[in-house]
Amino acid sequence: MQKLWVSGDGVYYQVNLSTIPLPQGGYVADKYQVVYYSRLASLVQPPRPLKYYEGRKALVLADPDYAAGVSPDSVYVPPLPGTEEEARAIRDILQSEGILAYVRTRDQAEETTLYESTSPYILHIATHGVFLPYDEGLGSLVGIQSGSALLNPLFRSALLLAYSGRSMLYGASDVSRDGIANAYELLNLDLSNTQLVALSACETGLGDVQNGEGVYGLQRAFLLAGARNLLLSLWRVDDEATRDFMIHFYSEWLRKKLPIEEAFWNTQRAMRAQRSAPYFWGAFVLVRP
Repeated sequence: MQKLWVSGDGVYYQVNLSTIPLPQGGYVADKYQVVYYSRLASLVQPPRPLKYYEGRKALVLADPDYAAGVSPDSVYVPPLPGTEEEARAIRDILQSEGILAYVRTRDQAEETTLYESTSPYILHIATHGVFLPYDEGLGSLVGIQSGSALLNPLFRSALLLAYSGRSMLYGASDVSRDGIANAYELLNLDLSNTQLVALSACETGLGDVQNGEGVYGLQRAFLLAGARNLLLSLWRVDDEATRDFMIHFYSEWLRKKLPIEEAFWNTQRAMRAQRSAPYFWGAFVLVRP
C-alpha cells in the first residue's frame, strides 16, 4: 500500500480522492492511503513536537440537547441519540489506554465547556455541523444579527451544541453561550497540544474555497487553533455508519498503536466491507495543517 500526500487547491479541498473509481475496478482507497495537508509547505516542514505533559486528557461532546431551555416542538434540529452511544464507546477505548476522558452529553454539551478546555490531547465532537451560503435571511440561524458578518464564511460555518435551538428562536446576548460555535469563535481555542480533533458531524469540511488559501470554515479554524490532525466530513453522514466508523478508528489508532493515517485507512477498508457504497465510508477525510 502506497501513501498519497495531497495538498490540493480550489475544489479539490472538497473532494475525497479515495472514493474515485479506478479504471480496473475498485477505488483509489484500494491503492493509496490518502492524507490531506491544508498547505503545500507542510509537506516539507516537519511538524512541531507536542509538549510533554503528565496525563493525556480527552474532551468528548455528544448528543447535545438543542432544545434545552425551550419546548422541543419549537426547535427543528433533529436529535442525534446515536452519538451518545458513540461517545460512551469512545470513552471506554480512551480510558483503557490511559487517557482521561471527559464526556459531556445533552444539556452539558455546552459551548462554554468547549471554550474552557485547554488543549486536550483529543477533542471529539459529535453533533450537527452547518455551513450556510451567503444569504442575509439565514443569519439568525447561526446567531448572526448583522448581515455584513455573513460576508465572512467563518461566521457561516458552525457546530450546533446544547441550547442552540433557543438562540435560533430568540437570539442570545452572549455569543459564547448561545450554543452555536462558529468558526470565527473557534479560532480562539488553544489546541497547541491537541493531537486530534474529530468532528463526527455532517459537512464539517465545507466552507468557502479560496484559491491558494484552502477552505474558510471549520477546517481552517481548528487547524489554525493548533490541531495536528483533523478528522471531518464532506457530506451528510448516516448516524449509525458514523458511530461504527469512529469506534473502529479509535480502536485501530489507540489500542493497536498504529500511525493515525494507517488507522484511518484501515477503518475505511473495514467500513467498505460492511457498506460498499462510498456514501457510507467516503465522507470522512484526515487533514493536517
